[in-house]
Amino acid sequence: MSINDKGVIAGWHYDSGFSFRGFTLANGVYTMINNPKGTASGGGTQVFDINNSGAMVGRYNFDFAFIYINGIFKDVKDPIYAIRVEGINDYGYVSGEANAFYPNSSKLFTAHCQ
Repeated sequence: MSINDKGVIAGWHYDSGFSFRGFTLANGVYTMINNPKGTASGGGTQVFDINNSGAMVGRYNFDFAFIYINGIFKDVKDPIYAIRVEGINDYGYVSGEANAFYPNSSKLFTAHCQ
């Protein structure tokens, strides 16, 4: 899904248990990146982007967004909208889509996670 300037690849694959699993590939070494809240029946973990400091964003269980920094998962939430985060830059700004579950209600956003 993404490659940073250091050559680290981040993404996800679909496993035999019918669930998504996140990973990085750096210098020939695969590392699994799986949100502990992600369940096989819920859809698992998908990593969409990685920046040059190694921070990643993605989703777990299809409907929940996260940011992963220094080995720690943090949820990205909005009180009204379901959030999908699919990009992160080197300044920590994330981008994605917010949806209030109404037809034609999706909004694109950029935010700085704290």
